[in-house]
Amino acid sequence: MIDLIVQCFHSPSLKSGTHLLVALALARRCGDVDGVCFAKQATLAADTRLHQKTIAKVLSEFESEGIIERVKYQPLADGTRVPDDIYLT
Repeated sequence: MIDLIVQCFHSPSLKSGTHLLVALALARRCGDVDGVCFAKQATLAADTRLHQKTIAKVLSEFESEGIIERVKYQPLADGTRVPDDIYLT
């Protein structure tokens, strides 16, 4: 986790303070195996004090820029949405 945090601070891909803040929140929530983050957007919003729509926008930007890769899952039979797996690249 510490390595990911240090990489965030040195990454030229993170264009703004908001991008850095979201990247740091992702790094904090990453497991030690494979760099996968299981945090919901609501959790990231609470961690960063940003609105969930801002988190969604930044994650979309990260995905299009190749900063993260997302694995999306189908909702459960009862309609409950399963959080995406997010991999920091």
